[in-house]
Parts: sequence; C-alpha cells; structure tokens
Amino acid sequence: MTARSSRTYLSIGEVLSLLRNDFPDVTISKIRFLEGQGLVSPERTSSGYRKFHEPDVERLRFVLRHQREHFLPLKVIRERMEEAGLAPETPTKPPGTRRKSVSELVAALQESPPSTASVPEPAAAMVEPIAVPSTSAAAAHDDPIVPRQQPPTLTAEEAAAAAGIDVAALEALVEHGLVSTVRSGGLDGFDDDGVAIAKAASGFFALGLEPRHLKVLRHGVDREMGMIETLVLPLLQQRTPEGRVRAREEAAKFARLGQSLRAAMLRRELRRTVG
Repeated sequence: MTARSSRTYLSIGEVLSLLRNDFPDVTISKIRFLEGQGLVSPERTSSGYRKFHEPDVERLRFVLRHQREHFLPLKVIRERMEEAGLAPETPTKPPGTRRKSVSELVAALQESPPSTASVPEPAAAMVEPIAVPSTSAAAAHDDPIVPRQQPPTLTAEEAAAAAGIDVAALEALVEHGLVSTVRSGGLDGFDDDGVAIAKAASGFFALGLEPRHLKVLRHGVDREMGMIETLVLPLLQQRTPEGRVRAREEAAKFARLGQSLRAAMLRRELRRTVG
C-alpha cells in the first residue's frame, strides 16, 4: 500500500496535479492565495502541512471555473459559493499583520482586470540593460524552457528506477510538493520533469538530507516564478500568438539571468565560508 492510498487527504502538490488537468495555468501560489482569501480552508497537520479533502478540491474547482468562464471577482465568487452551500465553515483569515509573500502578491495581481494589471515600463524593461547571449545556437543550447516532447508518463516504479531512488522516496517528494504527477490516458504518472527533479533530489539524499529539507529550494523557485509572472502577465493577457511568444522570450531571459545571478552569489558565499 502506498503512502497516498493509506491516507484520506491530499497534499497541496497532489491537489495541483488534479487541478491542472482542467486548469493548466493554476499554480501552488494561486492555491495558497485562494486559501488566504478564505475560499478554501484545508486542515493542517501537526507539522503545519496542508491536508486537502474532496470538498476543498471542489471549492477550488468552483472558484477557478468561475474565474475562467465568467471573469468574476473573488468577492462575487464567494457569495455564489455561499448560495451553493460550498463556502468553508471556518474560512482562513486573509493575511493581516504579516507581510504578503511575493507569491501571494503575484496571485493577487492575477485577480486584477487587464487594464489595472499592467507592469510599468521601467519594471518591464528591467532586464534589458544586461547582456544575454543572443545567437541562435547559444539560445537553443541555454534555453531554460525546453519544449516538452510529450513522452509517455511513467508509473511510480518506472520513475523511481529512472531517478535512482525507491518508490517511497518518490512519494515523499510528491508529498512535500517537490514532484507532481501528471495525467495521461486517464492515469496519473510522472513525466520527464518529475524524473529530473527526483534524480537531482537523490544527490541531496546521499548527503543525508530529506525531502522536507528541500522545500526551501522549492520556495525559492516559487518566489522567482512570482517575479516572472509579474513580468510576463501583461503579455499573456494580450491573448495573441505574438504576446505568448514575447512572454516566452522574456521568461526564458529572466530564467537565464536568474541562474547566472544565483550561481555568482552562491559562489561568493561559498568562498567566504569555506575558502
């Protein structure tokens, strides 16, 4: 019996995998934002991890569907949830005294109408002064957004074998939101991204770390994605092929710059610490 089948709740990563079948653009940041707005109220484990049950998933589907099909603000959606008897009994209070995270701010920005969600020119152009390799060969080699080849999804056993870990370790990565399952042919499985993440995680396991220790790295990715979403959101809202191409180019440029900046800063700190 797997860890998933022995419990009655879902982790936030598993909920994300379920929702992405119908809402491909949903993110963990979005789910957290909706929780902060009181539209879903998952239980918590003693360690603070979210426990989503079927009613929680249905509430999220209700909200995402009404946003996509009717473009309604959250206040109106909340009223409709109450009318339908779907609103959480004890909604989570919106963040008050603490500062909102970048992920929450990005998710909030996504709630704004296109006319008010634009990025000022200086912010949109903030990466322009930095030189980035522009030759087609270099761009193709360094492109951080490699087009998906749509390979057949793997079972947990196949993905674990490909990553060099056991199934229990793979399930732990899913539990902590580091790896997500994908649906193909009516079945949940793992794609090449999931295998790549699991394979990289295996190196940390060899150092004695556990999946829960790697969440700090995932949080860093979430924050960086929040910045990227802010940068490309106006382009995506144009809903044109040209806008999507430009959004992809800007996102790839940001990702390359982020990789270079992180590597340089980490190198500096390592030299300070271990010489």
